[in-house]
Amino acid sequence: MNYPSNSQLPRRSFNRKQREKSRSHLKNQKLQDEADAVKNTPKRSPSTASQENYEKCRTSRLYQVWILLMLGLLGLIINLFRLQVVQGKALQKIAQQQQTVQSNPFIPRRPIVDRNGNVLAIDKVAYTLYAHPKIFNRSKQEVAYQLSTVLEGANLEKTLTSNDLLQIFNQRETGIKIADLISQESANKITDLYIDGLELIQHPQRLYPQKELVAEVVGYVDGESKGQAGIEY
Repeated sequence: MNYPSNSQLPRRSFNRKQREKSRSHLKNQKLQDEADAVKNTPKRSPSTASQENYEKCRTSRLYQVWILLMLGLLGLIINLFRLQVVQGKALQKIAQQQQTVQSNPFIPRRPIVDRNGNVLAIDKVAYTLYAHPKIFNRSKQEVAYQLSTVLEGANLEKTLTSNDLLQIFNQRETGIKIADLISQESANKITDLYIDGLELIQHPQRLYPQKELVAEVVGYVDGESKGQAGIEY
């Protein structure tokens, strides 16, 4: 059996120590590198973290607003479909009924005469005059003067001068009632003036030429030409 010589033992011991020392150095170097890496890693400041939280919160709110807008748009589309398609015909019928005015044609009442042929009651067409100074195409003074010349011969209960009409025109801008029971002849004269803002509304009128002479016998009618007393009833 061969035993190592004394000269070989120290060499092996030296090599072992050298390897252990090298391993220890590598381990320390690795730990040092890891420490340097951790040290050099940038740390997030509190302001950066709060900024990120703010951005996340802002994005979340934008999504919520977008969802609400989409839901509102969807509800609007559904409601529009319901009104236009589902209930379209029914709503159209209701609109036509509201926009259509049914008026009964004017049927004049028969005249009432005595045995001698004198007219006691008769229907005639009369007009009510309204003024709308806001849309006059002439000055108020000129309209008042021209209109007064026509109304003087209209046999109205109250004679209206140009000054009276001018005061009436200054009351308000539109919808001023000027006179009632204007005859067809006077209405034609007013129309021939070609003044914008003068409105004539036609309506039936029951006339009693004999006035109060036979009023108790003939009677009278109301505003809808319905008899209320006497022969008219």
